[in-house]
Amino acid sequence: MGFRTIAQIPFLNVSEAKVIKMHEHNQSILSFGNGFSIVKPKRMKRLEVPIWEKSYLTLEEAAAYSGIGREKLRHMSDKEDCPFVLWNGTKRLIKRRKLDEYMDRMYSI
Repeated sequence: MGFRTIAQIPFLNVSEAKVIKMHEHNQSILSFGNGFSIVKPKRMKRLEVPIWEKSYLTLEEAAAYSGIGREKLRHMSDKEDCPFVLWNGTKRLIKRRKLDEYMDRMYSI
């Protein structure tokens, strides 16, 4: 089984990847369920996942994704009954799929 670097494979869906540490090479190997594996070099701090594949978005990401302004999203998600907000302590995350469903139902915001 050959390994490829992440740079050779843009836009991987890494949500189901299993990380296996290799101490002797100081690299991580991401193993996918279908037998496909890639090497994550030491110098690479984090994997970049495209916005459209993320489940939860920051306000900035949600604004870029939806075309709704950051302050408008902040105002909408401040409401207690907001269906697309998830609070992680004081950090506000936007549920991407719920935001899509919400926008599909709305005539204006």
